[in-house]
Amino acid sequence: MSNSNTIPLKDAAPSPIQNTESPVSPVTNNNSSENNSTPMSIRYNRLTQISRRALQETFKHFTYEKLASCYPTIASTPSGKHALEQALLQITKFFNDTALKEFDTIYKERNILPLMVELDNMIEDAKTRKNKPAAELAPEEQPINLDQLTPEAIIQSHLIPLQRAEEARLKEQLDVLKRENQTILSQLKSESQRAMDMLDMLSKSIIDIQNINNSTNKMPPRPEVISTIEAMTE
Repeated sequence: MSNSNTIPLKDAAPSPIQNTESPVSPVTNNNSSENNSTPMSIRYNRLTQISRRALQETFKHFTYEKLASCYPTIASTPSGKHALEQALLQITKFFNDTALKEFDTIYKERNILPLMVELDNMIEDAKTRKNKPAAELAPEEQPINLDQLTPEAIIQSHLIPLQRAEEARLKEQLDVLKRENQTILSQLKSESQRAMDMLDMLSKSIIDIQNINNSTNKMPPRPEVISTIEAMTE
């Protein structure tokens, strides 16, 4: 390569790499001010820490040696080595910042922080109830001791999911029957209207026939008509 000694990169001071691990820019917690109105959660902080640590562990596999093996000609010169080192720093920083932004976006889209706060509150509430004397607990807060349950209560607890499933199945069947009945009712209304229309047409036809019969009855007798015709033809 004629131009293999330089790469258009941002100017930076030389930073010889002493180990095989790629440097990762310090990660700051961008979620501390995510929502000032929402209290922070210990588990949420732990989740963000684990995410950043996983990201750092991933970048440890992106080493200078691996990058240099892709560009051996460039890495063979001091200026080329320096250029690759700076490229490694820039690429690592870019992907690190982009990944952190993606993490923040996912946390916001999934509403992770409020859910974690709610989980923390539920756990603390459960701990409080556990440490509270039984006499101070409300009936619905009383602990359930399985060894003190009657066989009927245990059987009933197992039957509840089955009963709910059966209730859902019956409700679905009821909805299907309602839809079918509605369809049949619509068809009956349509057929009833059609029958009424035909009945109206039949009534009109009967009236027309009656009018014709009335007109026929008003005509003179047949012999008189024949006589009149013969007289006119003589």
